[in-house]
Amino acid sequence: MGGNSYYSICLDLENRPCLVVGGGDVAARKVEGLLRARASVTLLSPQVSPNTKYLIDNEFVKWNDSVYQKKFIYGMTLVIAATDNLKVNKSVYEDCVKTGIPVNVVDEPSRCTFIIPAILQRGDIQIAVNTGGAAPLISGKIRDHISLSLDDGWESITALLKELRPRIKNLPPQQKEKFWNIIRGFTLDDIRKSKEELKQNLEQIITAHQKD
Repeated sequence: MGGNSYYSICLDLENRPCLVVGGGDVAARKVEGLLRARASVTLLSPQVSPNTKYLIDNEFVKWNDSVYQKKFIYGMTLVIAATDNLKVNKSVYEDCVKTGIPVNVVDEPSRCTFIIPAILQRGDIQIAVNTGGAAPLISGKIRDHISLSLDDGWESITALLKELRPRIKNLPPQQKEKFWNIIRGFTLDDIRKSKEELKQNLEQIITAHQKD
């Protein structure tokens, strides 16, 4: 098997401590991605860019204006190094590896124990694209291509199934399987109906299977 091989997972980072080392615009983008996951983010950098300062001033992120030291990684769920100092990035990587903390050094795939994909977010739908660290620019272009072709109906049906999930879970096992078989057979025309009509159709299907 040639090249890097990654196992794609989705992490629950809500309220979990994460560290971003660096204060430039790249660091700001990494912070913003972690904030979307509702992580508790600490930014470590003596200097910060205007974009990063905005995040600090609005208390979206905790700021530590110290230079990097190994002690700052302890207790972190993951660490991202986004500095323009190769020596600092190397130290962050080596310290995290020794401590067993997942680490990503921006633009240095050989110093990453995880990579960050290009993300397309539509409501509860999240589509992640990666090229194994080989070409992040291509990951972004593929994401943008998918964004143009992703029908809005998928977001609607996902939100409705989330809302109706308690009722679906209460169906008897055999009827629940029948319900999901019907959903598997939905076409684009089915999901392109108005949200109200789509909800009514789903509720009718659930009710019918509750009676079977």
